[in-house]
Amino acid sequence: MSTDHDVQWGKWVGAVVGVFVFIKSLAFVFARLWRLARNEVEARGGDVAFVLGLAERRKGGGAQGGA
Repeated sequence: MSTDHDVQWGKWVGAVVGVFVFIKSLAFVFARLWRLARNEVEARGGDVAFVLGLAERRKGGGAQGGA
C-alpha cells in the first residue's frame, strides 16, 4: 500500500515540477525576445524614426538611386 501511495505522490510532484519548469522556460524565452526587440528599437532610434526612415527611402527610390 505504501508503494502505491508513494508513486501517486511522485506523479503529482513530477507534474507540478514539470509545469513550474515549463512556465519558467516560457518566461525566459519571452524575456529574451522582449530584450531583443527593445534593443532593436533602441538601435534604430525608436519605432517612429524607423518607420519614417522607411517611408523616406521608399519615396526617394532607396538603393536604386531615384530622386
